Amino acid sequence: RATMCSLARDGVTPRVAVNIPPVLLGDLRFVDKLITWHHRSSIPLCVELTEGGFMRERGSLQAALLRLREAGITVAMDDFGTGYSSLASLND
Repeated sequence: RATMCSLARDGVTPRVAVNIPPVLLGDLRFVDKLITWHHRSSIPLCVELTEGGFMRERGSLQAALLRLREAGITVAMDDFGTGYSSLASLND
């Protein structure tokens, strides 16, 4: 059974992806705790945010997303293409 440490010794850099609701990312205390964990663990972290959640809360998430990026945390859009960016929503 591989552990994060044994994988790292073998040259494999695992990344932990965590789907986080926009309401939590809107709480900068939560964001600070996430950043602290990231720095203490040295594990590459990717925060996933649903497309719908991002579109509904994008104004309130800007500060949090910038702080995460500055801390070296990757942000990915989950369920991309199923909502606002869906090809079905395009008009002629």
